[in-house]
Formats: sequence, structure tokens, C-alpha cells
Amino acid sequence: MYSIFWLHLTGRLQGLVVAVWPSAMAALPPVIHRLGTSP
Repeated sequence: MYSIFWLHLTGRLQGLVVAVWPSAMAALPPVIHRLGTSP
């Protein structure tokens, strides 16, 4: 029971990461650039 719940939870988390990853990768470079250039 617990292992099934854990599997379901990790599956949903992995799906969320896969869905968010491309947009996060697209949004990161400008943020890093801004952090690097800010005093």
C-alpha cells in the first residue's frame, strides 16, 4: 500500500519535473546573467 502510494507520488513528481524542465532551462540563462552583472 505504502510503496504503491510512493510510486504514484514519485511518478507525479517526475512528470512535473519533465513538464517544467524546458521552461526552467529557458528561463535560467537570463537570470544567471542578471545575477552575474548585478553588483
